[in-house]
Amino acid sequence: MPGPTTVTLGIRPVTIAAAFPPGIDTMKVQYFAETDTVYIEFRDRDIVQSKDLDESTVLDLDAEGNVCAITFEHASDRTDVHRLTVEGIAA
Repeated sequence: MPGPTTVTLGIRPVTIAAAFPPGIDTMKVQYFAETDTVYIEFRDRDIVQSKDLDESTVLDLDAEGNVCAITFEHASDRTDVHRLTVEGIAA
């Protein structure tokens, strides 16, 4: 298994996606510098409900109540958006 990968996020939105076998969802992480927002998509499903966890965090759910994505606004104040470490996890 390869070691962690560190990605420096720039001005444009950046998408990090891991390769999974067919039929398995791809997790995506996006940073939007113009709005200082981090969007993490765990699974590509239709969102039927969004829950505000606080004034800067939104959780997206599918029809079965599964967490599909989370949004962090004001990300540079709440996270280290300039470094992202991606580690492979054995199934």
